Amino acid sequence: MLNGRYVLPRIHILFSFPFSQHVRLFGHSKPKHPQKFCGFDNVDDAVASFNRMLRMRNPPPIFQIDKLLGIIVRMGHYPTAISLFTQLRFRGITPSIATLTILINCYCHHSHMSFALSLLGTILKMGYQPNMVTFNTLINGFCINAMVSKALTFLHDLMAKGCVFDEFTYGTLINGLCKNGQTRAALQLVQKMEEELLKPNLVMYSTVIDGLCKDGLVREALCLFSQVTSRGISVDVVAYNSLIHGCCSVGQWHEATRVLTMMLLENLDPDVYTFNILVDALCKEGRVIEALGVFGMMMKRGKKSDVVTYNAIMNGYCLSNNVIEAQELFDRMVKRGMEPDVLNYNVLINGYCKIDMVDEAIILFKEIHRKNLVPSIATYNSLIDGLCKVGRISCVRELLDEMCDSGHQPDVYTFNILVDALCKEGRITEAQGVFGIMTKRNVNPDVVTYNAMMNGYCLSNNVNEAKELFNRMVKRGLEPDVLNYNVLINGYCKIDMVEEAMILFKEINHKNLIPDIATYNSLIDGLCKVGRISCVQKLLDEMRDSGQAPDVVTCNILLDAFCKTQPFDKAIPSFRQIVQGIWPDFYMYNVIVDNFCNGEKLKIAEEALQHLFMHDCCPSVRTYTIMINALCKDGSSDEAMALLSRMDGNDCPPDAVTFETIIGALLENNETDKADKLRQEMIARGLANNETRLLDFLELVKIHCLHCGLCQRYASPGPELLYTGVRQREIESE
Repeated sequence: MLNGRYVLPRIHILFSFPFSQHVRLFGHSKPKHPQKFCGFDNVDDAVASFNRMLRMRNPPPIFQIDKLLGIIVRMGHYPTAISLFTQLRFRGITPSIATLTILINCYCHHSHMSFALSLLGTILKMGYQPNMVTFNTLINGFCINAMVSKALTFLHDLMAKGCVFDEFTYGTLINGLCKNGQTRAALQLVQKMEEELLKPNLVMYSTVIDGLCKDGLVREALCLFSQVTSRGISVDVVAYNSLIHGCCSVGQWHEATRVLTMMLLENLDPDVYTFNILVDALCKEGRVIEALGVFGMMMKRGKKSDVVTYNAIMNGYCLSNNVIEAQELFDRMVKRGMEPDVLNYNVLINGYCKIDMVDEAIILFKEIHRKNLVPSIATYNSLIDGLCKVGRISCVRELLDEMCDSGHQPDVYTFNILVDALCKEGRITEAQGVFGIMTKRNVNPDVVTYNAMMNGYCLSNNVNEAKELFNRMVKRGLEPDVLNYNVLINGYCKIDMVEEAMILFKEINHKNLIPDIATYNSLIDGLCKVGRISCVQKLLDEMRDSGQAPDVVTCNILLDAFCKTQPFDKAIPSFRQIVQGIWPDFYMYNVIVDNFCNGEKLKIAEEALQHLFMHDCCPSVRTYTIMINALCKDGSSDEAMALLSRMDGNDCPPDAVTFETIIGALLENNETDKADKLRQEMIARGLANNETRLLDFLELVKIHCLHCGLCQRYASPGPELLYTGVRQREIESE
């Protein structure tokens, strides 16, 4: 995690410790230009030079051979260096401590730590004294092989023997700890350095700040940052970027703004990565307009946006289901001469699949191949998910075959998609088969896999099988989440086994999990179904105390329960009393209107609508439409028309569904002139284009003719005669 721009102090010219470079946030790797190593263009030239040395009558001094081996190691050709060392032994050339340290470094980078440690013994047997470079090489080897605890033990053992280490050693350990997610330990190591009067440099501080931010420990990162600046250490843009990214990732926008302001006050110019961090964070929170503002500011400051910037904004659009805007932005990016990468395509493919536009996603998938890009596992998973969502599971097999042929093996997410889709279609046996294939391929099912299977069993009312699967999951060491409990609670409530559901509900609290709205709704529904209305109030109080607000589902459950158990005139007061204070009038009366329109209790629905008007609560378009639909079904088309005309005056203009509802009713009543007039109004409002809505209208006309028997009554086909009349009016209006 060391920042790419920093260079740790080199102790010996022969060694290079290739620490993992600090990948710039949201950055893409730049194409590397061929690099010369001490005059060598490639490893073959270096090996040829090495062989010439060995063939000389009087071999050169060992330090020259060490220098050449060091060059080959810096090129990253560790096996080659090991092979050349073997040639030295055959030639009878005695290696130096530097030679053996180079060999240790090679074994460390090949994950052969046991060989590397054995060479430490060889050094001692040959009478050499291991130096700081040797020890640092081994410590770095432990770190790059994710054996940081062994590195610390090794360090402490050496310190107990009187070895004194320098900044390089601590820098190596700090980097290793942060890379392995032990950021707090890295922070403690920095503090220990300060106690030993060793001054940590900016590299170390920046590494720890970056690690703390990535672990979500932003407060600690800000505190360390303040300590660094208070000591007069100049912080660069990389450290600021880490902090801004950390603040944004946990939603601390005020702190992010403060850090950005500090950065500007220090005359540090935000770079493209700074802007990308802000754009990405805003888009992920659905604040695309603000992200576009940052994008504009970026352009004004002369910072050239890259594919990462565009990707972030495209993702923001897709998260709000505005895939068309994302596609247009993608097209603009290409027009600007930027080459889209697989990540750009993945965002669009996933976006299209989420809104069931799978054919458009497949077109983009084919475009990836045409451009000689390689689809990733995420590309395939998005497409598989999209195909499953639209019921095209039969097409998935071909895609899976192509996926495997391209070298991508299905991962747990791939299997989860398949298991979930099959279970939702009631194909439990096939889902069990997929579940079995997972284990055979050593892909461990996770809580999501189990949840999908459990849900499949519950959908077929086989809750006991779901509970057994739940128990097996727990025995495997997987910690169930709220979603797992929700599936079982809902399953038990559906088959009136509420007591078992309540036991699981208590278990949720016992495990310090937080029940969500779905948990409460399932339990409330279950209690209402078995007539335990008196227990509902207590559950609602608990729900309110936990910070969960009832939603429309909660109210529908309660209203339905009261209406089934009490007369309507008593049901409404009871319903109002139980939801008073936790549910606004606007939503409460919308629910009443919806329920009573569906229940053909128009009088109560009309009273509820009147109550909304009296209390300055505007009904939604959906509420109006439901009321209009109920009036139409009741044969009260004039009242429906009157209600339609009131919508604009109440700041709630009707939508296409509202118009189509009443047009259909008018045609049913043989009032085609009124229906056609409303259709013309739809077009005038921009709710329908002429050709598309004309076809829909004609379909309604045909249904009306068939219903009235016109087609059978006359020799000439009725719908065609009506079509001619409607089309004539269409031409006249044009």
